[in-house]
Amino acid sequence: MTNDLQQAPATYSGRGPNFALWLILIVVGVFGLFEPFMPDTETGQGLILLQTLTLTVLVAYWCYLDERSRGSSLPRWLLWIIAIFGLFALPLHLFRSRPPKLALIALLKALLFTAFAIGVFAVAMVASYHLFCATGIVGFSCSPPV
Repeated sequence: MTNDLQQAPATYSGRGPNFALWLILIVVGVFGLFEPFMPDTETGQGLILLQTLTLTVLVAYWCYLDERSRGSSLPRWLLWIIAIFGLFALPLHLFRSRPPKLALIALLKALLFTAFAIGVFAVAMVASYHLFCATGIVGFSCSPPV
């Protein structure tokens, strides 16, 4: 009988956490492309809620893939916290799954990735506005980018 500490970590050959990061960037870019077409009504507020829920699910998916790539599984309680608090629960996952120094480095990388994703959103939004709205290609007026 072997001790749990002596067992080699489980290998995972599926999709890694970078797959979820690419998904997040693609989704954020698509959200940016459609931002000029968002109505300033309750429908627009509902779409913002849908965007928030989508990004929360993708952050939870990244945490899940990160745990799998490390040979462990994401506890159900942490999955619920991530589902409720979204991106704000990410530090809890990072400090739970890594030593403190590596968790701080991962948190810094997450902040840089968030800034980059905001840049992708902004570029996609401005490009969409200028391509479709300013040129008059679409048959209705678009709200100008902020």
